[in-house]
Amino acid sequence: MRRFLIGVAALAAIMLATDTRAVLVAQQRATFTAAARLVLVSVTVRDDRGRPVTGLTQGDFEVWSDDTRPAITEFSAEASPITTALLVDQSGSMQVSSNITAAREAARHLVSWMTPATDRLGLFTFDSILTSIGTPGAGPFSAVSPDSLARLSQVMPFGLTSLYDAVDATSAALMTDAAPRRAVVAFTDGMDTASVLTAAEVSARAAAIDVPVYIVAVVPPVDDPSSGVESGLPETALAQLANWTGGQLFVSSAPSHASHAARTIITDLRQQYLLAFTADTRPGWHRLTVRTRQHQNTVRTRAGYVTR
Repeated sequence: MRRFLIGVAALAAIMLATDTRAVLVAQQRATFTAAARLVLVSVTVRDDRGRPVTGLTQGDFEVWSDDTRPAITEFSAEASPITTALLVDQSGSMQVSSNITAAREAARHLVSWMTPATDRLGLFTFDSILTSIGTPGAGPFSAVSPDSLARLSQVMPFGLTSLYDAVDATSAALMTDAAPRRAVVAFTDGMDTASVLTAAEVSARAAAIDVPVYIVAVVPPVDDPSSGVESGLPETALAQLANWTGGQLFVSSAPSHASHAARTIITDLRQQYLLAFTADTRPGWHRLTVRTRQHQNTVRTRAGYVTR
């Protein structure tokens, strides 16, 4: 019962900051029916050196839904504004090695790459519950400004960690924003101690509504896997959560790592390709694969979609 109440509290906190009906409508639109069968997919493409690939056309892509290859009916490569939901871990474990300070700095790096004139931002914190701490009176998402992260300095670590539940609720809240390019970016030490949902469940739900999840795991230098020292970070679960949604996991133990992660995330979102195709009419989960004709490219997108 306690775990159930934690999950309810996380969702309730979001509903206080955004319109409940809008969230429900957005979630319904994410599941395709016979009357609305267009699957929208955001796609990031990088070459064999990890650089963004631009200038591709509709003919450069092929889409597979399970074992069938539907035609791409809509395509866009035009730049457009982005909306990001920044999710900052404020649980008790973030006190270790000043991880909360590193998370604040990583969030500032990300915002520095955004465009105030066009981009929008939502700021959320979580321990065992989720809280919106964005600009007062502006709703959960508002234009990027010099004050966007002002209230983040007041966040003090305390409590258990419901990382997966928080990612799930934040993804649902992000569905209320109309931006075609959007993502959840979570700053955390990577430890989940109290979620009702599992990483696999959250990744499937976020993938179904086409919300990529990027995770910046802030760790002390001694726990950075690249240092050769064994890390306590549950990297596999977090990496799978990010990859299934079309996002990515970054491990940050230095300011340069945070800067690289921020630049990569915003570049990904700016240069996404947007594709659409007709959904499989058979009810259930459908595996999604997107490829380019240039086979050396790496394509990142969500793992599938759901038809009812």
